[in-house]
Amino acid sequence: FMIHKDFKGCIDELTGISDRIARLRLNIGKKKIVILQVYAPTCASTEEEIDNFYTLLSETIQICKVNYQNYLVIMGDFNSQVGRKEYSEENVLGPFGFPRKRNDRGEKLINFCQEHHLKVINTFIKKHQGKKWTWLSPNGQHSVMVVRCHQM
Repeated sequence: FMIHKDFKGCIDELTGISDRIARLRLNIGKKKIVILQVYAPTCASTEEEIDNFYTLLSETIQICKVNYQNYLVIMGDFNSQVGRKEYSEENVLGPFGFPRKRNDRGEKLINFCQEHHLKVINTFIKKHQGKKWTWLSPNGQHSVMVVRCHQM
C-alpha cells in the first residue's frame, strides 16, 4: 500500500490476507474505511487458482462486512476485460465502459460484483481514451486497474 503521510496516523490495521490480497483499515474522523488491495491471477493461471482467489476475496469481504462499519473499497488489478455494459448490468457497470470485448475473466468479475453489490467505478467516470488504462501490456492489449466501492 502507498498512503499519503497525512493518513499515517489513521492506520488502524494492515494485514496480508494472502500473496494476492491485503487489507488496510483506516479511521478517518468518524468514518471507518477498509481498503482491500488485490492482484488477481494472470492469464497463465489455472481456473482453480482463479476460483480460489475469488473464494478468498469473498470470504474477506464477508469478514469485513461483519466486523467493520462504513466503507469498503476494493482496488487492484483483476486481470480481466469487462467491456461495455450489457442488459441488466447497470448496477455494476457505468456508461463509460471499455471498448475492448469482455473476456471470460471479465464475465467472472462482473458476476462477482453483482453477487457482492459492487461497482466497477472506472466505468462510471468519463475519461479521455488515453487516460482509461493504468498499464499497457507488451503486446498492446490493455489491462485496467479497477476500483469497486461498497457502503457496508
